[in-house]
Amino acid sequence: MSERKKIHAKTYLVLNVETTGQGPHDQVLQITITDHKGQLMLNRFCKPSVAIAEGASNYHHMTKDVLQHGASIDNNKVSTWPDIYPEIVSLLEGRTIRAFRVDFDSYMIKSSCRAFHLDTAWMETCQWEDMKLFLNSATCIGRELAEELVAEYEKATDEPGQIIPFPAHRWQQFSQTLL
Repeated sequence: MSERKKIHAKTYLVLNVETTGQGPHDQVLQITITDHKGQLMLNRFCKPSVAIAEGASNYHHMTKDVLQHGASIDNNKVSTWPDIYPEIVSLLEGRTIRAFRVDFDSYMIKSSCRAFHLDTAWMETCQWEDMKLFLNSATCIGRELAEELVAEYEKATDEPGQIIPFPAHRWQQFSQTLL
């Protein structure tokens, strides 16, 4: 019996993606997956084959230069979508997947697969559920890891600290909605 089949049926995975934009040709830049207990299962940064929209970069602070720098430090740190595709399918296929704005995240996964002519039929085996919680485990962990990548780039290039770390502005926005 495979490891996946041993997992209790009520368990689910939590997904978060950061992207090059929101259009039909945009792609995933970062994918983070945690288990239902918040334990990190996967975090990968991807070199896209399309440009990163300015609005998207302003949102998540990742740029082509940040990703190139990450790849130069550690080739395993920044991959391509086709390189990580088998691992993503292995983790997600047939599972319940929850995400904040799950329609967007699943759409962007499909868009990335289409960009590289990769099969998306496996996505039909998943149960996609929308989480109403923005600060879910995958989002929090993904933001922290992306912030580290951006900080490494800033340190290596001696760029001034112009970027507000994700948690500062994102957490502030979220806390305002709780008041």
